[in-house]
Amino acid sequence: MVTATQEPAVRVVRPAAAFLPYEERSVGAACRLVRDGSRTLPCLIDAGGDDGTGREMALVNELTKGRWGAELEPLGKTVHADLTAGAA
Repeated sequence: MVTATQEPAVRVVRPAAAFLPYEERSVGAACRLVRDGSRTLPCLIDAGGDDGTGREMALVNELTKGRWGAELEPLGKTVHADLTAGAA
């Protein structure tokens, strides 16, 4: 089951790594880590409302107030998002 906070991360990683090993876990109460075997880094793009894809990272960026990032690893990448950044 994917929760509302997990969906953006899953949609960001899955298209680039549809058949690669995938791991997601919480670090503390508010930081999410998503790791997969793809070395393609996520990025923000200007996707319109009618575009079928491309809005996931804009949603992550908005929810975290820009507190997310990605690091390349020898066998893929890790994407992290601080979900407390958007809390009021």
